[in-house]
Amino acid sequence: MGFVYRRALRFAETDMAGVGHFSAVLTLVEEAWHAWLLEMGQSPHPSAAPPGAEGVGWPVVSVSCDFAKPLHFNEEVAVTLAVERLGPRSVKMRFTLEGAAGESAAGQFAVACAVPDDNGGWRPRQVPERLHAAISG
Repeated sequence: MGFVYRRALRFAETDMAGVGHFSAVLTLVEEAWHAWLLEMGQSPHPSAAPPGAEGVGWPVVSVSCDFAKPLHFNEEVAVTLAVERLGPRSVKMRFTLEGAAGESAAGQFAVACAVPDDNGGWRPRQVPERLHAAISG
């Protein structure tokens, strides 16, 4: 089944016809990923690591999405995330978005586990062991 995140589509995420803008889909997917990380005791950003969690970040390295049906203003949307592949330094996820009319969008994204480097960039690192166990489990 995976992790499910729910919320209504906001007015600012729609076009003039009240239909969800394509960019809102990726925003919802990112919110779902962050909510799942927080549920597992991990922050999506290293500067906000909770006590006992390692400070890592999750830059997106790829994303693809196919759209089937529109979402509308104030419609409740369920975003479901499922792990497709968990590697030592990355996670590849599948996602679906479902609204009142059924599945609206589906796709996948991959994130790398990383920490800030001394030059303002990021360098890859291993997924923290505790988090690796939580994601796979």
